[in-house]
Amino acid sequence: QDSQKVSSVAAAVKKMGLELDESERNRALQIGAAVELVTVALSLLATLITALAAVNIAQAFYAEVRERTREIGVMRAVGATRGDVASLLLVEAAATGIAGGVLGVLLAFTGGWAVDALARTALPDFPFKPQSFFVFRGVHILLGMGIAILAALSGAFFPARAAARLDPAWALTAE
Repeated sequence: QDSQKVSSVAAAVKKMGLELDESERNRALQIGAAVELVTVALSLLATLITALAAVNIAQAFYAEVRERTREIGVMRAVGATRGDVASLLLVEAAATGIAGGVLGVLLAFTGGWAVDALARTALPDFPFKPQSFFVFRGVHILLGMGIAILAALSGAFFPARAAARLDPAWALTAE
């Protein structure tokens, strides 16, 4: 809406026979496009890292299932259902995701603060230079936490399913 006002004011000024220096505006548009490109690249990188984290979580939970095979066999032998076993592992995964999400948010705040401090002192003044280069909104924090929990749960899904399908008699005799 504001850009439409700028365009209409610029058109009115040109109709009056005056010239406008739009080099600053063009530079701001170029900077905006560069920021958009970097944002997309970093988003793709974050998606790749999250997928790799989910694979790593899956490997860790498969190892945990192998290590806890006898414990799972005992739980099933005393009446735990397959759903109980799977739920137990998924709750553990959710706790891992929450811990990872909290740590990630804290690291993001700390890193953002450090880069902001460095940028404010090291970068020269330029048009439209923001007071802060990082804005942490509540929705971003919730999204980060949600992604961390979702990555942990998706990584633990197949190991939890495998644990739930273990034969109790076999699990009790496994070493």
